[in-house]
Amino acid sequence: MQKDAVRLLCDESILPGWHSVTGFTISPSFESNEDFRVYRKNQSNEDAELIGVHSTWQKTIDATVFSSPIERVKAPRPFIPGIDRTFHVISPGVWNTWLKKVHSLVVPLNPSGGCWGIDGTSYTIFVADHRCSINIEWWESLPRQLEAVGQVCSDLRNIVDDSPMTDCPGK
Repeated sequence: MQKDAVRLLCDESILPGWHSVTGFTISPSFESNEDFRVYRKNQSNEDAELIGVHSTWQKTIDATVFSSPIERVKAPRPFIPGIDRTFHVISPGVWNTWLKKVHSLVVPLNPSGGCWGIDGTSYTIFVADHRCSINIEWWESLPRQLEAVGQVCSDLRNIVDDSPMTDCPGK
C-alpha cells in the first residue's frame, strides 16, 4: 500500500498537458504524507500558466482497512489509497521570486552530517527545468550545509497553500 500511495501522491497524470517543475514531499512514518507540487502548462514560454497541487495521503485512515481480517475483507480490491488534493493558481510573479531564491542557492553535492533511520520523516525536493533537474532527499533533519534548502521547501509549501484555490484544470 505504501508504494502505491506514494506513487499516487506524486502522480504526474493528474494534469494531462501539464508537467511538474518542482515538488516537495514529506513522508512521516506514522502520519499523513504530503506533496506540494507546481505544474507548468506544456508550453515553451516562461509565462505559461502555473498550478500548485497540495496532495495528502490520509495514511491513518487507510490503515484502518488493515486493522483486522474482517476490515481487510470489506475493503475493495484492489485497494486504492485515499489521496486528497487541492489545486491552486500560482502567480508568475510569486513563482519567479521563489525561483530566483532557488537559483541563488549554493548546494554541496556531498553534504556531511546527514542521518538515517527507520522510523521518522523523509523529505524530498526536486526542481526541474526542461532537461536539467536536481533532487535532494534527507531523513529527519537537514545537514547544516543545506539549511537554505529547508527554507525554500517551507516557502514552496506556503506558495501552494496561500495561492487561490481553483478546480482541477481540464476536469
